[in-house]
Amino acid sequence: MTQLMAAVMLRKKMMKTMLNSLPDIAHIRKTGFFDFRHIDPITWADTREEFHTDPDDPITLPSWDRLGRFGDRRDLKLMLGELVVDIYFRNMTQWRYTFRRGFITDFSSVPAYFRSVVDNDDIDMLLAALCHDRGFSVHKLTFKQTNELFYKMVMFRDGIPGANDVWISLPVRAKIAWLAVKSVFGRIRWAQNVKRRASWTLATSTFEKVR
Repeated sequence: MTQLMAAVMLRKKMMKTMLNSLPDIAHIRKTGFFDFRHIDPITWADTREEFHTDPDDPITLPSWDRLGRFGDRRDLKLMLGELVVDIYFRNMTQWRYTFRRGFITDFSSVPAYFRSVVDNDDIDMLLAALCHDRGFSVHKLTFKQTNELFYKMVMFRDGIPGANDVWISLPVRAKIAWLAVKSVFGRIRWAQNVKRRASWTLATSTFEKVR
């Protein structure tokens, strides 16, 4: 029992060491809605026409062929409205992510072999995944910080009613997802996304350190 407790304490200490490059989160505020449309090969031409001819905000969306640069097209979603995410840290700093109409995301980018335990569209990870996806496409933070922010944003929902009403608790799901995005496969995606997604991501989203 003593050895088991020592192993658990060591594991917790290692986790704390790996997740201490950013301050803890005090509050997260979302302004706007999760208004997304699944990208479909049958209707993509119509969607492009709809966006291109919009009299208020015309946007030329990528062609179907170029969408392949964003990842598996079966996982991609198109943002239909603006969403602002303000992250307030305990050291009084504030970061703001703004996602505009036309932003393209696959949310968590969880590898297929992890999805039996962590769904790519897990509702408790959507905000964190959106910010993480932007971070993987435009490297304003380091690889470690981007993944740590994802983990801490997910864990901020721990204790919210319904967050643990699934067969795997939120802390466990958060850790599995964090291990997935910081893995060698995450490193590969980190290198790929900045080459393939950066220009479109910069055109349809912003990140700023407010204070």
